[in-house]
Amino acid sequence: MLAELQQERKKLRKAFDQLMIETERILLKEKFSEKKILENLKEYNKSFELMNEEEINEENLFTLFEIRSFCIKNRLRFIDSQQFQNEFPYESILKIKDINIEQRKDLRHFKVLCCDNSLIKTTDSFPCALFAKTVNNNFYLIHQWGGNLDKKRKLKFWPLRNFETAFLTILFVVLFITLIIPNRYLSTDTHVGYFSMYRAACFFHVLIIVIGFFVFRMIAMNKRLSSDNWNSYRI
Repeated sequence: MLAELQQERKKLRKAFDQLMIETERILLKEKFSEKKILENLKEYNKSFELMNEEEINEENLFTLFEIRSFCIKNRLRFIDSQQFQNEFPYESILKIKDINIEQRKDLRHFKVLCCDNSLIKTTDSFPCALFAKTVNNNFYLIHQWGGNLDKKRKLKFWPLRNFETAFLTILFVVLFITLIIPNRYLSTDTHVGYFSMYRAACFFHVLIIVIGFFVFRMIAMNKRLSSDNWNSYRI
């Protein structure tokens, strides 16, 4: 999963984004300087529960935008660790302890990147990753487990990414159905051409039927689009 996340970050992140991240780090240091600690006491106290970004492996550091994009494309969830129903591997606990010692903190605010199936207790193994939130509101990948992410997953769940991909899929299906229907099923007039008002009318009728079927299936199966579902713990 780490390799796929890094590829997604490479696609999304530009030199300007990296500059903004570095600027945020400098501003945060200034914010928590001795003179300004009292002015930002609440945030300063909370920082002891979050990772510092200095002296860590930046290959494992991701922004929320990058994780969101990855989740939507692969229909994954990014949820609070408390909502994760399965057991965490002991190795991930050890890694958290090591980071706590290194950073002299008691880290909290962990997140889990996982599949829908991981929201219910199961003996099956699904790809998962544990993240710690940083002081700069980014997320550091601590540990991953459960096997590799299916390479066909992006294509499989492409129609459910967002409203646009769902509509394009419906449009393609309707267009395909409309084009393969023989003329004899559209009109008794043998002189009517292949592209006619009858076929146009058929297109709109089929469109209504397919949209209705899609909406009914989404409601019946309690499904939502990935753009609305990526950070939800609702099964």
